[in-house]
Amino acid sequence: MNPNPSQSLGNSAAGIASGPVVLEGDFSIAEALAAAFHNLEKGYLPRADTIFRQILSFQPDNLQALFSSAEIASRLGRGDAAARLVDKIISTNPDDPLYHAYFGGALQALGMAEEAISAFRQALEIDPDIAEVHCNMGSALRFIGKIEEARAAFGRATEINPRFALAHSNAGVALKDMGKLDEAVAAYRRAIAIEPGMALAHSNLGVALKDLDRLEEAVASYRRAVEIKPDFADAHCNLGNALKALGKFDEALAAYRHAIAVKPDFAQPYANTGAVYIQRGNPQAAVETCDSFHNDHPMDAGLLTCKGIALTEMGDREGARYLFDFDRFISGYRFGPPGEFANLDAFHDALTQHILSHPTLAHEPSNYMTVSGMHSRELLTEPKGPVAHVEEMIKEAVTRYVNSLPADPDHPFVAGKPALDKINSWAVVMNRMGHQLPHIHPTGWLTGCYYVKIPDIVGQSGSQAGWIEFGEYGPEFGFCQVRPEVKAFLPEEGLMYMFPSYFYHRTIPFDSEQKRICIAYDVF
Repeated sequence: MNPNPSQSLGNSAAGIASGPVVLEGDFSIAEALAAAFHNLEKGYLPRADTIFRQILSFQPDNLQALFSSAEIASRLGRGDAAARLVDKIISTNPDDPLYHAYFGGALQALGMAEEAISAFRQALEIDPDIAEVHCNMGSALRFIGKIEEARAAFGRATEINPRFALAHSNAGVALKDMGKLDEAVAAYRRAIAIEPGMALAHSNLGVALKDLDRLEEAVASYRRAVEIKPDFADAHCNLGNALKALGKFDEALAAYRHAIAVKPDFAQPYANTGAVYIQRGNPQAAVETCDSFHNDHPMDAGLLTCKGIALTEMGDREGARYLFDFDRFISGYRFGPPGEFANLDAFHDALTQHILSHPTLAHEPSNYMTVSGMHSRELLTEPKGPVAHVEEMIKEAVTRYVNSLPADPDHPFVAGKPALDKINSWAVVMNRMGHQLPHIHPTGWLTGCYYVKIPDIVGQSGSQAGWIEFGEYGPEFGFCQVRPEVKAFLPEEGLMYMFPSYFYHRTIPFDSEQKRICIAYDVF
């Protein structure tokens, strides 16, 4: 290896389009970094690690190589090695904000948002005027559901650098999360004015405009996004959604085909294509579309939902019931109080206090199905408080649920079981007449809810007020002609229900001043 960054000798990544890059002969630092990052991006971690180590033998303080080596060590399960590298990085120059900022970026890439935020804060303590660090911290804050703080971080980034297009665009995303759609539109337009070729800002603008029911404008924004970036699968899919909402079904199908062409493992355009076929009275084509994806890809919640609805529309109740088998796939589990609590009421009082004081709890937040109630974002971030006990209960229930699954390897839900090593959790607090609209959880495999507080009226007088009901479709399938089978279940304090994430479910409004509080979650 030749450590001269300007000298180019021997093989380099430039001549290799795919597969792992192997460097031979003499090459520059720049070429070595290119080869290492190529291997890292493609998942060839040991090869990438070898090249980064070679770089470090010539440039021991090369930040890119140090941080990437730490990332690889972490991804390969070598936590101690990663920690040693990080200590070396920071100890080399603890007063350099860029060291902390790079560390935060590496942590963020690993999904360690809270740790990344801590590193970004350390960088900003040294130099509070680095716009990029504020922007990155905003992204990490949004990831853990701290939307107000994320918005403030993006705002600070644009104060420092008013021409920072990405920070304006990210601010728009946070504003949309907060339900401030007009302000989000303005933020996206600021980003586009600075950087007209930012496809992401055009696409995000389209999303906000569609939510404002400004469909023609949304279509124009999506079209501009895919003109700039023809392989932007999400923008093609969103374009199809807007065209579908305008009743332009042929154009919508064409947009979905484009999305699939550039990203064949993208399930959403398949499901949306199926929905168009159902709406146009061809449910058989919808079934075939869903099957065409599942023949080569793992289970997808949206596609299973679409297929079950199509089978119902075809009159194939048995086929639909095989997918939407409530008796077979909905399970309930009861738990006693954790050891540190005298009884279940004490445990639930602690959970209630934690939930009602949670910094992310918001009234009817944008893009959620909660009506007359409040919804938090991620609960499984520190401080977890008593929710840590619920996390352990979820893990126990998942094990019990999986062990009780029927021996049916041909069922797409059973066959599609993922690693189940990730849990997302949030709280839902219902007030008088509160309820959740019918919805599915498209990113999950298994969904559940643990009931913390249930109004006294629930379960009385033969009414199903406050119950959870499965089967009723959401408004996106309001055109369906055949009514689905539905089944409701009584919620009780201390009870946890678990069910496939592709099951449509809703809650039924209740008339009481007492709150209905549950902790919901997805496992995948």
